[in-house]
Amino acid sequence: MGAATAPVSTKTEVYTKEELEALRRALNEGRNGTGYYLPPEEGRDESDDWGHDVMLLVKFLRDLRDILSMAIESRLPPEDRKRFNALLENLAPTIDDAIAQLEAIDGPTAGLFKVLEKLGLVSDALLAKLDAFRDRIVEGPLVGVLEMGDTILDSLIAAIEILEPLKEVKDTIKNKIEYGADGGIIALNIYPYRERS
Repeated sequence: MGAATAPVSTKTEVYTKEELEALRRALNEGRNGTGYYLPPEEGRDESDDWGHDVMLLVKFLRDLRDILSMAIESRLPPEDRKRFNALLENLAPTIDDAIAQLEAIDGPTAGLFKVLEKLGLVSDALLAKLDAFRDRIVEGPLVGVLEMGDTILDSLIAAIEILEPLKEVKDTIKNKIEYGADGGIIALNIYPYRERS
């Protein structure tokens, strides 16, 4: 029976294959976790790390969608919520299509995977970006989370162009949060708030 594995901190430098696998598992936890694949069968030469990386990108898109939905509901003034909820809802098929493109990758030699590799969206480069994104989620303000999301989303757009409208909606929500009225403050009802007609 092997020794128990200590939890992997995402603040820790990663050096060994075991530490990389533990970090992938840690990054794949939470609401949109997609499950962690078993290591390749004994005797197989090809690693399945590519599959883990693809699933982490799928998780990122789902996480970003949920973050934007929360931001709309809790941080935007009531007059903006309906419009931005409709925008995000209209983007649902686009996000689903991008996820389907990622999930259709059937190996590390697939064309889309090769593009992701060139854009720094696999292996250690992806883990470092997702690690920083997760750090912002648990330690930073919402605007910082949205800014860190750009690091991954910008590269994803270069690989899957249909995601460009998602970035535009994200940027507009970020701008509203940063420079517009705050829905949380308005909800205090210090002064009555009326939606514009």
